[in-house]
Amino acid sequence: MEIFDAHCHIGEGSVKRQAADVLLRSMDENGVQRAVVVPVEEHIAVYNEEGNDAVLEAVRTHEGRLFGFAVANPWYGAKASALLGKYLGRGLCGVKFNPMLQGFRINDEIVYPLIEVAARHKVPVYFHTGTPVTCMPFQLYELAKRYPEVNFIMGHSGWSDFWQDIPYIAKNSRNIWFETSLSYTSRTEEAIGCNPGGDHILFGSDSPHSSLAMELRKARAVRADDAVRQRMFAGNLRFLLGV
Repeated sequence: MEIFDAHCHIGEGSVKRQAADVLLRSMDENGVQRAVVVPVEEHIAVYNEEGNDAVLEAVRTHEGRLFGFAVANPWYGAKASALLGKYLGRGLCGVKFNPMLQGFRINDEIVYPLIEVAARHKVPVYFHTGTPVTCMPFQLYELAKRYPEVNFIMGHSGWSDFWQDIPYIAKNSRNIWFETSLSYTSRTEEAIGCNPGGDHILFGSDSPHSSLAMELRKARAVRADDAVRQRMFAGNLRFLLGV
């Protein structure tokens, strides 16, 4: 079965450190064919251009295996919009936000201009969730209602104390996808149960913050039929990215 990891970090940060070739070795050892890569913390929060350059280089070097999401901090205003547009135009295929690091609430109007850039480029937008008070699932639900033309990825599916929010959102939103990293197997099963066909579930590892091998074990333990599992492990992400 093809496996396409929806969320990995590359770069040298103070917390996360992982070179692209180290990630690729881990992917090969675990039977993962493709992965989405994003920058590490400092590059998400402050040094956006450096992070985007590193991701773009990795994507170009490992074409067909790595797919990059761009970052921009909305506090940079028009500069952030221009930066995001530049890297999406150069081949990065999505956008990553971590409001905990970047200092805004998911549904804060400060992020609207960057969501509109993503909408123009027709790329998905990934948000870290599970950290109060800036990264809560219903904040993403509200933002997704404002931009029904944009596909949003709920990173970690509200991984800490917000798993209770997922069933309602899964039943009532068609432009939010639920990424599995850091979540329990039972929560992934519940999201699938609220989303007939499992067409909005994405396998992700959050490597190197979490172990790729461990996240795969959790995802493989999900009770679902083969068609749902194929969509979760690769098909849904292929659809989102047009791969």
